[in-house]
Amino acid sequence: MKSIPSLALAASLACGTTCAENWLPLFNGRDLDGWTPKFAEMKVGENHHDIFRVEDGLLKVSYAGAEKFDDRFGHLFYKTPYSHYRIRAEFRFTGEQLAGGPEWAFRNNGFMLHSQAPETMTLEQKFPASIELQMSGADSTKNPQTANRPMGCLFTPGTKVMRDGKEYQGGEDSASGDPLSGLEWVAIEAEVRGGEEIVHFVNGNEVLRYQQTMLQDGTPLTSGYIAIQAETHPTEFRKIEILPLPGNQNVPNGMTSLFDGKSLDGWKPGPKSEGHWKIVDGVIDYDALAGENLWTEESFGDFELHVDWRIKETHGLYPVPTVLPDGSHKKGPDGNDIITPTPNADSGILLRGQVKSQCNIWCWPVGSGEVYGYRMDRNMPPEVRAGVTPKVRADNPVGQWNRFIIRMVGDRLTVNLNGQVVIENAQLPGIPATGPIGFQHHGGREKDGSYNNASALVQFRNIFIRKL
Repeated sequence: MKSIPSLALAASLACGTTCAENWLPLFNGRDLDGWTPKFAEMKVGENHHDIFRVEDGLLKVSYAGAEKFDDRFGHLFYKTPYSHYRIRAEFRFTGEQLAGGPEWAFRNNGFMLHSQAPETMTLEQKFPASIELQMSGADSTKNPQTANRPMGCLFTPGTKVMRDGKEYQGGEDSASGDPLSGLEWVAIEAEVRGGEEIVHFVNGNEVLRYQQTMLQDGTPLTSGYIAIQAETHPTEFRKIEILPLPGNQNVPNGMTSLFDGKSLDGWKPGPKSEGHWKIVDGVIDYDALAGENLWTEESFGDFELHVDWRIKETHGLYPVPTVLPDGSHKKGPDGNDIITPTPNADSGILLRGQVKSQCNIWCWPVGSGEVYGYRMDRNMPPEVRAGVTPKVRADNPVGQWNRFIIRMVGDRLTVNLNGQVVIENAQLPGIPATGPIGFQHHGGREKDGSYNNASALVQFRNIFIRKL
């Protein structure tokens, strides 16, 4: 394919050094902040053998802690979805491929573009549905299969594209560039224009162009997450940057954003909430002092809600009971609840306009996601109280981000927390058919000015919804 600069690249070249492009680093050179690993047959967030790591200012895919490939391909996902952008990186392959790795994975990595969220992958799923810009190195002596493999090819796990007016799946000969060893630093780049067009570049030269990205069933694929791979060959990245383009929306494919990252447009803070529910560094931040919940202006019936949340800090000890699988509390010999003093903060996601139907956010050993108002209602049937009790505690430590995927259909609720189903098809009798979504206020200050031990010191970001 002839090397033709993209429109964005051409404009950049035309304006020379006078045009300042706001490239944003996705890798800070210190740690994996903002990135989440997902390995096949492992839970979201588990970094198998510490394969993804930062050393000497480099983001590394390292197999120093592994002896042999165990069929667990991995991906490292960036926190924010994008639709229109340019992404670029400098990378190189190092060392030898992990023993037992497949031949095709020799000097092989890639950017997964328009990817599904890691929390939506099945436990055993090896590759996310995505568009792959492949990083591949050639060496005829060590692996003859790679001798003529060009850098910058397209692969389409769970997806397809259009090229020259025909459906196209890509492959190992899909790029027009020359084979490279990949042992020297390589500049790899993609320009992504929603679902309209994607262009691959290697060392500044265009090597592939295609259109109409879609899922295998034909659903347009217009946005998604970015991930890098762990496919058994050690790889180093010294720079990963992104340049959002006009038309960019930080929304997963097929969803609508409830938060623009800049304001509370679309939300209804109460009259006492001014200055308490606010935007700090692109997230909704709460200081636990408003005394009022924060609600969406719009009401929703059946939906799938994605929301990232974290507890900023805890204060004091809260008397926490031991919650049993049936939703009851464990009793001591005296017949009273067994209580364990526990550091705590307390908030929740309020469903369809009522506080009773909330997915709790807190530090209790039973875990977040439970529907406290239904579990504690003794008028509810035993199966209802058991159903709204978490099957597993999937919370990350205080200070770290968590992701809820909440699915509400009729009066049935399913909650996925950090890739694990904690509530499954639980019934919420009497829940309204429609209503707004809210973030819960809880707590406040003690008389001495300190926060009480159940204050809602929380933050929220990446709030997306799909009406069902």
